[in-house]
Amino acid sequence: MAQDGDALVMKFQATGAELKLDPWDGDVFIARLMPTGRFGPIVDLAYMTKGFAQFQMDKDGKLNRLRLSSGDGQAYELRRE
Repeated sequence: MAQDGDALVMKFQATGAELKLDPWDGDVFIARLMPTGRFGPIVDLAYMTKGFAQFQMDKDGKLNRLRLSSGDGQAYELRRE
């Protein structure tokens, strides 16, 4: 995770994909797939490359979860270990 102005950029090591998280409303961010590397053509299609991200606490109160959701109802939870 790296800061880019007011936004955060999250890079997935396994794929090289990068998500830019722009502040939206409180702890909710707009997540956008960045047009880097092999993901450039996907972003150019503008199909499902945006969604929402929200940092969440686990049962122990640690802020180590990130919920990603898209407009079609799909949701994913990422956990820091």
